[in-house]
Formats: sequence, C-alpha cells, structure tokens
Amino acid sequence: YYFEPTAAYFGTKKACEPLHVQWNALTDSVEIVNRTAANYPQLTTQATLYDCQGNQITTQYGTAEVRADQTCASMQLPTIGNLLALSKVGFLRLRLTDTAGEDEGTSAAYMLKRFLESLNAEIKRRKLLLSSLGVDNVDSYIRAARTIKKIRKMQQDGEAPEKIEQAKKKLNEKQQAVLEADEETLSPLSHLVLVVDEFTELKRFSNESNDVDFIAEITTIARVGRTLGFHIILVSQNIEGAITDDIRVNSKARICLKVATKQASKEMLGTPAAAAPTMPLNGRAYLLVGTGSRFEYFQSAYTGANKNLNIEDPVLVSQVPNSGRFNPDFYSSKKDNLVEKRKNDQVNEHDTQLAFVVNTIVSMSEDEDFEKPRQIFLPPLSSKIVDSTGWRY
Repeated sequence: YYFEPTAAYFGTKKACEPLHVQWNALTDSVEIVNRTAANYPQLTTQATLYDCQGNQITTQYGTAEVRADQTCASMQLPTIGNLLALSKVGFLRLRLTDTAGEDEGTSAAYMLKRFLESLNAEIKRRKLLLSSLGVDNVDSYIRAARTIKKIRKMQQDGEAPEKIEQAKKKLNEKQQAVLEADEETLSPLSHLVLVVDEFTELKRFSNESNDVDFIAEITTIARVGRTLGFHIILVSQNIEGAITDDIRVNSKARICLKVATKQASKEMLGTPAAAAPTMPLNGRAYLLVGTGSRFEYFQSAYTGANKNLNIEDPVLVSQVPNSGRFNPDFYSSKKDNLVEKRKNDQVNEHDTQLAFVVNTIVSMSEDEDFEKPRQIFLPPLSSKIVDSTGWRY
C-alpha cells in the first residue's frame, strides 16, 4: 500500500509457491503441498529447530511421495514446546529437496544462475557478431548493418552503379564480404537495458549462497558489456552497505531520491543532502554523473499522470445542513457541470502517460521495417519433454 512490502507479503508469496513445505501446528507434522500437475516420487524434508540464541536443538529428516494436487505428511515432529524447554520461543527451518539433494520449489539460486548464464552467453554472442563485421562496439555494428541493408535495397531497386559503389566505400573488408554473402548471416543487434530491482536483496542472497556471486558477476558484465550495448540499472530502497567499490567504479551515473539516513545519502552522493529534512518527496532527486562530486537537483516525472494535460481536478462542494448530516456528493463539476462533463466524456482516467508510452512503443514495434530484438532469456523447460524422434527398431 505504501510501496513498503512487509514480512506478510514475502511470507504469502513463499506459501503460494507451487511446491511448498510447511509445518502443521495442530498435529506437529511437516507437510508437503503440491499444487502442480506433476507427481514427485521421492521428496526429502529437513526440519531444524533453533532457540532464541540461534542454537540448534534438533534436526529431523523425512521422505514422502507426493502426487499431483495433493498434500501429504512427510514426518511427525516431537512436541516443539517440550524441546524448547523454558524459552518457549524458537525458529523452525524447513527444507524440501529431491533425490539429488537440490532444493525444490521456486529455487532462487537456480533462477539467478540461469539469469547470469544467459547474460554471459549473450556477451559471447555479441563479441562474435562484432568480430564478424570488424567493429569494436555495438553502435558501429548497427551502422554497418544498416549500410549493408541499404546497399542491398539499392541493388534490388536497380539504383545507379555509381551510387552503390560510393556506398560500398563506407564498408571494410569484412563488411563487404558479408554484403556479398547470404542475408541470413547478418543478425540484428540492439542495445539491452537490464533493470535489477532490489539488488541489495540479491546481494544478501548471493552472500549466503555458495554457488552464486551476484555482485561479482553483474559488475563483470557491466564492465565487459559496456561496448556491447549492455546497460544495467540497479534499483534498491535500502542502499546502505550495498554499493561496493566495483559498482562505484563501473557505474556511469547515480540517481538518489529522498533517503532516510545520512549514511545512505553519503554512499550515493558523497554528501548527506538527500537525507536533509528540507528535501521534499514527490519525485525530487539528485543526479550524480561519473565519479565526480558535482550533482544536479531535479524533479522527476510522474508517469501515473493522465496523458491528457488539460485535465483539472474537479471542483467539489459539500453540503452541511442544519441537521449536521454531512453530504460530500452535493456538487461535483465533473458530473454536474455540463461543460466539464462534455470535456471529460472522451477522457479515460486510467490512460496514464506510462501506458501511452508503452502502447506507442508496441505500435512502433509492429511496423514491418522494425527489427524484432532477440529474446536472450529462454523459457523454462517443461516438466515433461516428449521425444518425437521416429526410432527404427
């Protein structure tokens, strides 16, 4: 509601995962909830109980076979209240794994590794494409690709040979070889903008995981992919302790809205200006470019505003008669003023500027001459893969 999700949000999100492990407080049992259409022949649950001081009291394991859309008990726990003795408060950690010991359910580590591997694969692909045209950055590749397509169109339209030869002089040897080759060898390339929301949570997760070092990987991608058309935007509400030296060196700009603490402002700008009591909310922010100390104070746009700039707030009149009964709907210029009503008939209150920009981009992408960008993140594999090969016996 206030753009500050509490623990209830994340708890509900975790509880609604398709394959979930939970503790039944009524029966003191550990249950597996399967809301998928797949059967799991052997799943292992691990229940570890800690006291308030973080001391491990006990650990138990259980196995179960869970069928599609079914909930079953994996193991029975001793009475937790008796185990905790006098403290009466403890923490129960549940883990669900398959036969190989890999975490089931929505595995954040798996998705994060998949994300980083896809980015690294795209970096290798872009390096090969740039090498194929003999250029060292994505902008030069795009210009060369457009020139090659322009020359091919001139050849198809029967343009004068002098014009075609003049255009060919802009190409190097590799580009001229591609021009004479098949058109399919020329792959489209575009700039890629990656927005990582709440990257401090990913940083914390990668610190706890032995498999993924998110900060090291993302800074390497930012450094290597700068000439390859990669633009990474890191977003977080709590910035304290999240900006490492590598991020600070490889970041081109920083935008800081109002923050709660001086330390957060210093990490972003080098000064406590963004935490000053006089700094208002409502989209006011500071922009710091490069690693210098000069920053600009500006007003960011509100994309939730209506695209029709002629809309004004309605005039509202409330009636308070002698009886004291309050009537807030006594008069509204939006519905009671005929001139205003006709003006607003063609206006959709939900037609925001953000929706207008997105719809415009979508309509532009539907143009036949628009090159569709390549999808670098492949969809997850299906739970069932059918082999359609025509085997001969």
